[in-house]
Amino acid sequence: MPFLNLCAAPFNSLDDRSQRVRKQGSRAISGLALAAALVALLKASVVGAVTIGSGFSAMWFDPARDGEGLQLEILYTNLALVEWFTYNEQGGQRWFQGVGQIVHGASGDAIEFSQMYVTHGGHFGPTFNPDDVKFPPAGDATLTFSDCTTGTFHYDAFGQSQTLPIQRLTQTMGAGCTPINGVPGQPVMAYAGQSGSWFDVSHKGEGFELQWLTNNQALAIWYTYDTQGNQVWLEGVGSEQNGAIVFEQMARTHGPHFGAAYDPASFRQEDWGTLTLRLDCNQGTAHYASNQAEFGSGDLSLTRLTKLEQPACPSVKPKLSDLYSITWNEIPIAAGTPADPNYLGAQSIANDGTIAGDRNGHLALWHPDTRAWEDVPRELAAQPVDISPDGSAVIATDNLNFVDFNTPPDVHTLLWQRSTGWQALPGLNLSIHYAVSHNFKYVVGTGRDAWDGGDQTWVQAVDGVQKVLPESKNIPGGIPYAVSNDGNAVVGITLRFPTSFPVPVAVRWENGGSPSILHSPDGEELLVARTCDADCSIIFGEGRYNYDP
Repeated sequence: MPFLNLCAAPFNSLDDRSQRVRKQGSRAISGLALAAALVALLKASVVGAVTIGSGFSAMWFDPARDGEGLQLEILYTNLALVEWFTYNEQGGQRWFQGVGQIVHGASGDAIEFSQMYVTHGGHFGPTFNPDDVKFPPAGDATLTFSDCTTGTFHYDAFGQSQTLPIQRLTQTMGAGCTPINGVPGQPVMAYAGQSGSWFDVSHKGEGFELQWLTNNQALAIWYTYDTQGNQVWLEGVGSEQNGAIVFEQMARTHGPHFGAAYDPASFRQEDWGTLTLRLDCNQGTAHYASNQAEFGSGDLSLTRLTKLEQPACPSVKPKLSDLYSITWNEIPIAAGTPADPNYLGAQSIANDGTIAGDRNGHLALWHPDTRAWEDVPRELAAQPVDISPDGSAVIATDNLNFVDFNTPPDVHTLLWQRSTGWQALPGLNLSIHYAVSHNFKYVVGTGRDAWDGGDQTWVQAVDGVQKVLPESKNIPGGIPYAVSNDGNAVVGITLRFPTSFPVPVAVRWENGGSPSILHSPDGEELLVARTCDADCSIIFGEGRYNYDP
């Protein structure tokens, strides 16, 4: 395996691409101020039986056993590599490693490691001799998962047997569960595929495991030995600096005892020194400088030992068809006549494929099961038509039936449900809606009570009371284009009056407070906030036009 002789019997079924090993630990990492490196955990659960894929390549740990953990690498053709970094019966460092088979079953997948190995005998530094490394079998292990973030680890080793609950601690850049090409919203760099196991061919029996994390930091564990031939594992978090991966602090740990006697309170760590890696996709170098005299400093020539199933190296941006199964379904629209034109606009879609739009001023619903359009009579305004995720309800706006300026129209935001028909939502007399939250619980719009009054911005629970959003001295109410699922964040556009000439700006209301202007990272006012995600932590819109050549 990574650091064992590739010709050794336990790994003679693997070629150079099939081997990829290393481990990672929780407490030691948190001690290195790595909390930021261990975020972006994939939250999507797998429904039903779990299929183990590239997204399970990560560090896993038992929260009750801070300071030890598992580094799992999903390879190819149903193979996986695991490294368990833990401690021996005296509190010194110990690391297991094994290559396992992914076994598919009706109740879900499992990874069976029929033989785990614990090496010994190597001597750190220039005197390292791969012939000194011994790797007797030390037990077996099995990994199972309930979803993409939790699972169990069972082992039998050194006369002990335990089944431990584990949870995900890291997310590998470019490897996800759904989709497999990474975590949505997290960039994938070209060097993401460097994740894997690396070793010096003259130092078989020791090596490095590198994991690029979704926050663009790198986690490295060096599985090696001290000068007496005892196992040592060193870990650190680094970053890309001028083409190198720099780990400014590698930690060495000790304290807890193996197995059932494990006590995280006895965990201790110390600063070991620095490590710098320079890698391409297959070759590289390592320079180390320890502040512990027995280790000293030196350089190693590195060769890749294992590759993850995902991502490739160099990482290539996936095509849309790599991320999703795509089918096209053409929706028929009957031709109209000059006397009776058939103007039909599709505006929103439910989870089951039901489409809501407007046709000749009426609500039109496309039903995918019958492949037919349904006309729902009532004159509607040329405003958005929003359908609920389950397709059972629609939000629209009354048609503006203008008579004259002395006769104010009665216009309301409307809720349509098949069981009750059209109902006006309570609120201002002239309430025009602009957007509905992703979960269909909140609606936003503008309105006024008097025909000659000024428009006010409002937010309203679909089953609740309309609430007018405040203005400020320099920022009057505006047009809301999106609202969060909890109704607490609203974004849109308004006018600012720095002089007598108004300036359009993107605006946000938070928790019912006064509006604030949205700015770019450079401090420039943005033009419009067009839409946002479920909690409005990500906003999409437009900036100001820049005419500077």
